[in-house]
Amino acid sequence: MKSAMRALLIAPGPMVANVMNGRKQMIIREGHRDYAAGQVIMIGCHVANWAVLADVSEVRHCRAAELTMGECESDGFDCLEAAIAGLQKYYPHLTKDSPVTVLRWDRVRGMMLGNV
Repeated sequence: MKSAMRALLIAPGPMVANVMNGRKQMIIREGHRDYAAGQVIMIGCHVANWAVLADVSEVRHCRAAELTMGECESDGFDCLEAAIAGLQKYYPHLTKDSPVTVLRWDRVRGMMLGNV
């Protein structure tokens, strides 16, 4: 039996264009997210009305304090403290000890459905 396609919602803003043009290929999310390498995901935004498909290339679970500098920079932050503060905007209860999922993707394809 096939698994249902997983979706990854992204907030509207400059991040959308960076996903579309391939400059953004990873994201950090609070909690242990059940993604697997090789899985096809839909990345989209319900507010900006767009979606694309991508292949999950890597999944890493860790505590927020264990994020690497490279992971922080790839998600648009200049240091671990900035990454945690940025994540707290969406996840107010996140702490350095909170579990996070680092999700990387490649092969973005498909069509934009609305305005970016």
